[in-house]
Amino acid sequence: MIRVLQGEPWLFEGHAIVLGPWEAEKQLDQITLDQLPCWVQIWNLPPSYIDTEIGIAIGGSHWGSN
Repeated sequence: MIRVLQGEPWLFEGHAIVLGPWEAEKQLDQITLDQLPCWVQIWNLPPSYIDTEIGIAIGGSHWGSN
């Protein structure tokens, strides 16, 4: 299961499948699946833009964080 969660994003017939760890103590309406990690490739980005701060500004979050 860890491999599946770490291997995101997953697609089925072109549709995203949002996964999260099972939390048996929670009711279904208490579980939030509101994030979908994805890769974005930007072509011809000027070298001066290849920077963590610029990446955060473009992507909206820090690499590897939840």
